[in-house]
Amino acid sequence: MKKHRSPLIIFFISTTLIFIIFNWIDFEIERKRNNYNEYQFQKLHTKSSKFDLRYYVLDPLLGWTFSKKSAVNNKENSIKSYVIFGDLTKAKTKIMVLGGSASDSTYQKNNWVEQLYRTLIPHDVAIINGAVAGYNSSQQLLKLIRDIGKFNPDIVISYDGFNEPTSEIKNHPFSNHFLNHFYFKVLENDFFKPLGFIKNTLIKKMNAPEFTTGPSHKETIDKSYLRKIKQMNAIAKAQGSQFIHILQPMRPKEIKSGSKDQITFLNQVIAAYPRFEKVSNELSYSYNLSNHLLNEPTMFIDNCHLTKKGNQEISEHIKGLLIPFIPIQ
Repeated sequence: MKKHRSPLIIFFISTTLIFIIFNWIDFEIERKRNNYNEYQFQKLHTKSSKFDLRYYVLDPLLGWTFSKKSAVNNKENSIKSYVIFGDLTKAKTKIMVLGGSASDSTYQKNNWVEQLYRTLIPHDVAIINGAVAGYNSSQQLLKLIRDIGKFNPDIVISYDGFNEPTSEIKNHPFSNHFLNHFYFKVLENDFFKPLGFIKNTLIKKMNAPEFTTGPSHKETIDKSYLRKIKQMNAIAKAQGSQFIHILQPMRPKEIKSGSKDQITFLNQVIAAYPRFEKVSNELSYSYNLSNHLLNEPTMFIDNCHLTKKGNQEISEHIKGLLIPFIPIQ
């Protein structure tokens, strides 16, 4: 009897392994095609980084955001995905801020946004800070489209530049690593259910979940950046808002330590920055403030985050840009 069972067992095990291997190869092909990135997901969800429990809030459009609890802990008013400085119901001028961690009030206390608000209190201003750590111009644009009608701001400020390489996922600027990873995790969990590999192999084309990042744009990173800034300006104008773009100050220092992905990302930013400066110079409503800080080492904590002194310097420059659009009290 054993001699008769043995070939059947071997056949079953071999067939099972073939199905598993086939699906693993197929999954890997899809993963690479859509640029699944383990590092970016871990960066957002590890307690060892500043992207910790504050960002365990999913946003189906933008990927992630900070929790309302984090905004409340900031000792200011909060609306989902925003920290509010001032009274929106009474302010004569409402300013909406978009950006990444350098502007995120839950990421860094007393940053330039908070300091700007304090200097503008006499002018009866409220600031709607929608900056979220890790966001690039693609996420800012989408957030502006979604929320500008809610707040109807008088002024919109976009403060960005450092996170732009994360928006270039194989020429899909509106795809982000976090959502790609999330969808792959859904597929991966389905894959490892009992006999899930058989289902995925035999009837995948009929009903297995798939997703797409849309057609390839095939733009250079600077052209994509320019296009999105122009689109934000157009949306602000359509709402009757004044748009101001700030190319955030960066310290062009080559990175040699850290993980391979970190080094690659940071050196991509450094290489792209001169092209971002050209983009800023093309637009009358875009301002490059790096020249005010580059020769001051005490202004930077790292390549893009500023010290208290650096944030104060930037807030003063931005205040100067805003004053012409704020009614004098």
